[in-house]
Order: sequence, then C-alpha cells, then structure tokens
Amino acid sequence: PYDAGAPEVESLRRLRDAGLRVEESPVDMRERASGESKLAGKKAALLVLTVIAMSRQPRWAVGNLVEMTLALGAAAAYAFSWISFPFRDTIFLTIVVLMVVPIQMALVPLLRLFTDLGLNDWYVGIWLAHTAFGLPLAVFLLRNFFLGISRDLIEAARIDGAREFAVFRLLVLPIGWPAIASLAIFQF
Repeated sequence: PYDAGAPEVESLRRLRDAGLRVEESPVDMRERASGESKLAGKKAALLVLTVIAMSRQPRWAVGNLVEMTLALGAAAAYAFSWISFPFRDTIFLTIVVLMVVPIQMALVPLLRLFTDLGLNDWYVGIWLAHTAFGLPLAVFLLRNFFLGISRDLIEAARIDGAREFAVFRLLVLPIGWPAIASLAIFQF
C-alpha cells in the first residue's frame, strides 16, 4: 500500500534499527492525521525523530541550536544587568516586546528573507531563526535572575581587578546555572 523506497519509510527503518518502537506505517499516520488526539504526541515525536534521522545534519548541530541561544542570551543578559550603556532600558524593553510577536506571524517574512539571502537550503538559516526566536525569552529570564545576584559581590570582584568578562565567566555564570538549566529546557 506504500512505496517501500520512499524517504519516510527509509527513515522509519533507521528509527527501528536504532531501537525505537515505531508502530504505524506512513500510510496509517497520514490516514489518522485527521484528528485522534491520543496519537498526536506520538506523531509529533515521530515526526521530529524522522526529520533528524533523514537529515544530513551532524548530530552535534541539534545541540548547537540550544547552546547558541544560551551563550548569546547569557552574555546579553549580563550586559543588561550589570553594564551601563546608553539606551540600555529602551533596548531591553524592545527585546521584551519581541516576546509578544507570535512565531507563526514571522514565518512568511522570514522565509522571504532567507530566500533572498540564499539560506533556504542551509542549516545556518535554521540556526539563525531558532536563535532569534529564542533570544528574547533567554535575555528576559536570565536578566531577571542576574539582577538577583548581590551588587556587593559584583563590585567586590571589580575592585579586586576582575574585568567584565572575568566577572561574567567566573562569578555570574556559576551562580546562574539554575536559570541557565531551566532556559535550556525551554529552548530544547
């Protein structure tokens, strides 16, 4: 009833070979996609695993999506928390407003932009989009956590001669691991 050489069938075989249980054929999945809610979670997970299995993207690249958002978000949150620069609060407010924009509303303009830039068939486009949509939440969450760190602790490190990067890397990041871990869960 289905083409044995189809890419989705081949990816299901790869998933079975990897030890994952796959109970439905692609035809069954297409026929049942009309509305059974108890299979929705299985189908979504199967779809994600199928895309990852079919892709030629290295396995480390999936983790890089989260790591890029965490690194950029933590650095920006530290800057918004403890470094004074012009329009700091205005820029932060703009970032918070970006959290209101639904992803679905931005997909068509983003597709047009990536088509114009030639990034449609590259993983760089996926990395950029995922990072851009994840950064507002990352900056908001981590900035609020970093503001909870004692000002005396930050000032003591600066008085002892630590530069901003050293304060960030040696003091703020170790204290901020709980917030960074929770953000990693949200981003994955």
